[in-house]
Amino acid sequence: MGTTRGQNQQWTLGLVASLVMGCASGVSRGDDPDSAAVPSDLVELVELLNSEDLSTRETAATRLSRRTDFNLQAIEKLMEQDPTLSPEQRMRLFVTGRDFFFRGPHAGMGISFGQRLQQGVQIQSTVAGFDAARVLRPLDIITSIGGRRISDREQISGEILSRAPGETMDLVVLRGGRELSLSITMGSYADLRNPSLGAERLE
Repeated sequence: MGTTRGQNQQWTLGLVASLVMGCASGVSRGDDPDSAAVPSDLVELVELLNSEDLSTRETAATRLSRRTDFNLQAIEKLMEQDPTLSPEQRMRLFVTGRDFFFRGPHAGMGISFGQRLQQGVQIQSTVAGFDAARVLRPLDIITSIGGRRISDREQISGEILSRAPGETMDLVVLRGGRELSLSITMGSYADLRNPSLGAERLE
């Protein structure tokens, strides 16, 4: 997707997870970091989001949402680097980012969380049909992912959502006092939005 793993985690958590899942916010893919550059015509559309004319603001928002070259990285870049953005502009960019997220494929691990511990985060349950159900067990404690120590569930959410379905994630868990190095193939986040799975928070 033209981003590093760290960039993926940053905009996923900062822009999306806090909205969609109630969360807070690498290994490099070696892709071009300039992919998040914002084209000048898109900057002009963002400026129109602050127009005094409501119709102009609505039209600009619609045009932004239909642009295939306007992505989450670009939205976060604008929101971070332009302190002059009005509340209206920021709100509309937030909504556009949320819509982009739900339109794109994102990974899901198929787990729910238990307790947060001094060393990692405990797994409460797994979802049938996901690879996590084969690899993980309830009460396993995730202590690191991709070589990075885990201290809360928001970190895990960022690691998961920054990946695509089908990617493999390496993690270390504690199981019955033993440390295990495991690999899990990510499923689809969209499959976790199935109402039949209930209201339990799933990742």
